[in-house]
Formats: sequence, structure tokens, C-alpha cells
Amino acid sequence: MKREYILTALFFLIVAIFFYMFYQLLIPFFTPIAWAGILVIVFYPVYGWLNIKIKSSWLASLVACILVFIIIIGPAIYLLASLVSEAADAVQLVNEAYKSGNLKDYLTLNIPFINAIKSKLSNYPQLADIDFEVIIKDAVTTITKAIGSQATTVIANITKTFFYFILMLFTMFFF
Repeated sequence: MKREYILTALFFLIVAIFFYMFYQLLIPFFTPIAWAGILVIVFYPVYGWLNIKIKSSWLASLVACILVFIIIIGPAIYLLASLVSEAADAVQLVNEAYKSGNLKDYLTLNIPFINAIKSKLSNYPQLADIDFEVIIKDAVTTITKAIGSQATTVIANITKTFFYFILMLFTMFFF
């Protein structure tokens, strides 16, 4: 093989490696850039209207980005505040039940649906010994652990989410 062919093949191999490395570098940013593109398409009529009213494209873009920020962050803050309020109320309810000695009443499962199933299954001796309280408590424990692990993951990635959101807004401004 001629030396020129080897050098050309080596050049294209190096270029392909660099493009692959560049692609690997950009992978984490594809998601916020894609969301920015989607939101730009959705809010383009708003941007067009603002551009006519304001007559400054950068200011219209800034106002549209602020509007998107408010539309996305507003409900998220409301949901987070509601979640914190409900959790605080639940903790207060459990504490009051514990202090008054009524906590065991909350843990006993007297659900009409479960009682109806128990009465129907009592006719079958093999199924009559099923303890639904244990099954439900195990299921609730499993669900609670799953929610707890997911909450930990969400809290751990909050910085990443915030960075992606800022990157998305920045990209929207320049789209």
C-alpha cells in the first residue's frame, strides 16, 4: 500500500476518534438542548407577538425566557410547597397520635374491602389463614422504601437538574 493511503486512512481515523470524543463530551447536554428546542417551538408564537410589541429581538427573547421560567417553576414551587406542607401535617398527626397513645389505632387495618375479601376467603380453609395486614404492611413498607430511595436520588441530583434548567433557558435565549 502506498504511504499516502496509509496517511489518509490514519488522518480519517484520528478525525473519527475526535468526533467520537466530541460526541461523548456533548451527550450530557443533549437533553436540555432538546427541551430548549421543544419549548422554543411551543413558545414561538409568544416570542413573535413580543417581538412585534417590544421591537427588540433580544429583549423579546429575554421576556419569553422569563415567561417560560415562570410557567415551569411556578407550578413546581407550588407542588413542592404543598408536598412539604402535607408532610409536615402528617408528621404532626403521627406525633399527636403517638403522644395520645392512639397510634396503634392508625396502624390497624379496618378496611371494608379487605374485610369483605377475608369473609369470602374464610370459606376456603387453605386461603383462610392469609394475613392481609402483614401483606399490606409489607407492601406499604416496600413502597415507602422505594419512594425514599427515589426522593434521595432526586435530592442528590437537584444541582444537576438546576444546571440543566439554566442551560435550557440559556439555549432558548439564543435559539
